[in-house]
Amino acid sequence: MTEGGFSILSWAAAAPGLAAPSSWLPWAESGAGIAPAAPFTVPKTLPLMTSRRLSPGARAGIECSIAAAGSTVPDFVVTASRDAELPRCEKILTGLADGDPESPTDFTMSVHNAAEGTLLIAKRWKVPGTSVAADPRTFFAGWIEAAAALASGKKSVLLTFFENARPTEARAAFRDHLPAFPYALSFLLASGGPVSLGPVAAEERSLGTLPPALQFLRAYLRKAPSVTLAAGRSALEWRFTA
Repeated sequence: MTEGGFSILSWAAAAPGLAAPSSWLPWAESGAGIAPAAPFTVPKTLPLMTSRRLSPGARAGIECSIAAAGSTVPDFVVTASRDAELPRCEKILTGLADGDPESPTDFTMSVHNAAEGTLLIAKRWKVPGTSVAADPRTFFAGWIEAAAALASGKKSVLLTFFENARPTEARAAFRDHLPAFPYALSFLLASGGPVSLGPVAAEERSLGTLPPALQFLRAYLRKAPSVTLAAGRSALEWRFTA
């Protein structure tokens, strides 16, 4: 387990049908799923021209990051996304296959760290950060990066997860059957506190019916004493002590 622990100071999330912060606790307690066709709305603090350049998931990730950070300038930023700008990349490749040139905006914003870079520029934060992806274990990788930053002496870390709905052609390449909808979740973490994290033994099992980030948020909002998530034979356990 992580030594010294850490605290979740604040959080913000967005998913179809769950825009208002007050809607998340009833959702967590009800055990309901996510309706992909429901409206997907997020706070609008970014300038319009910046917002228009972003994919829905990236825009939600940045807006949730800003909401979770509040007036705090974090010491470190971690952004985790398994697919990131996959829809934009598929659009570029499809256009090239059809003989159409890629748009400059699509080309510029197709890199994996586009969301984090846009966040740092928009907020004028001169802080280090990293963007991570680790296939089904991306949720784990984001937390491990954040925990490592706190253990190294950072006082606060802004940890954000986001995904877009997978595009049609690429969707068939994935073995999992997670729902196809955009979402984002952001935490402001501080060193020292009641939350600990560590690996646990696990038999191989699927990710479940919800993305790991939303599974975690449901357990956290329900005030569970702990939550264990697994991907393949990898599993992590978060413990929340009073």
